[in-house]
Amino acid sequence: MCAALPPSRAYSFVAKREFVDQPLLHAFLRALGTLFVERFEASKSVEDVDGIVAALQRGQHVVIFPEGTFSREAGLKPFRMGAFVAAARAGVPVLVSGLKGTRAVLRDRTWMPRRGHLAYEIGPLLEPTGEDWTAAVRLRDATRREMLRLCGEHDLER
Repeated sequence: MCAALPPSRAYSFVAKREFVDQPLLHAFLRALGTLFVERFEASKSVEDVDGIVAALQRGQHVVIFPEGTFSREAGLKPFRMGAFVAAARAGVPVLVSGLKGTRAVLRDRTWMPRRGHLAYEIGPLLEPTGEDWTAAVRLRDATRREMLRLCGEHDLER
């Protein structure tokens, strides 16, 4: 992702808080300016979304993988709402982008990548229509439609 994104901007990535317990990975992600989010404790998740909103309001460019996990199973998994709640509350657009070929190169349960072709495509910029939950849901749904088109995988939410 770092190689594919325009180099003229600094990006912060969002990753699951479980990575904090892995010292080498945590150090690497922290050096990238990663924002960590709790996935299992609701009150902490809300605090983490507040942190993402604050970063967006400061003008940070935040990269979020809305599926929240990576697995061997092909198809676009359901999206978690945090990214879209943060974008709506901060009043910032979502730039949709899609990766193709990652499941063939980055296999589940192994850190060793395989040789293969990766493609990264940038889609539309989607503006939130408000700051509330309904606006966040609309933003999520519009992003999902575009992401399905870009990634070329089937919809696991259906």
